[in-house]
Amino acid sequence: MHVTPTWYINGRKYLGLWDSSEFTNALLGTLGQRVREAALDFARWAPSAGILLLIATIVSVLLTNSALGAEFQSLWQIQLGFRLGDWSVGLPSLARATSLQRRSRSSPLPAWLP
Repeated sequence: MHVTPTWYINGRKYLGLWDSSEFTNALLGTLGQRVREAALDFARWAPSAGILLLIATIVSVLLTNSALGAEFQSLWQIQLGFRLGDWSVGLPSLARATSLQRRSRSSPLPAWLP
């Protein structure tokens, strides 16, 4: 029969390393340990993704309507992507995506055609 000891600290199963410093940190509850546990608990909570999306939406609306609005909107003009030899992948800027969307509504051609 094989038995593996399991430690519970503050009602949570201890999954950390078995060296003395890590175990002591978990027992004493250092700031890093508490932040890590809080982040993991939040990530495991089902509504956490929706709450983060709501917070990001509110922050973006506030930034757009603040004195930093022009700088914040200029972030949408940055082209993102990478290139490997002749092969490249990238996201179009907001202006390019908007023009593709308008063209796709006005013409029967697919939006991905140049």
